[in-house]
Amino acid sequence: KDKRIATSDFLTRTVDTQLKHFNRTVKGSGKNGKIFIDHPGQEILERTSVVINDKEIEIRIEVGLPAAGRKILGKAASHTII
Repeated sequence: KDKRIATSDFLTRTVDTQLKHFNRTVKGSGKNGKIFIDHPGQEILERTSVVINDKEIEIRIEVGLPAAGRKILGKAASHTII
């Protein structure tokens, strides 16, 4: 269990760092087109942002979809996701 916690924490930190670099290149306002993962603190903790089980690793991220006011722009959002 300790190895999974440490690996999950390490992967969260690595993905967070890479996404920060990626988000600097994304144009747009607010969170439009940007991708985020739960920002890790100083401690090594059991995380829900990266879940490791016997057969797979699941990384949970948040994607900022393009919008006009409070409405998601569906066609533009499909380009962001794909």
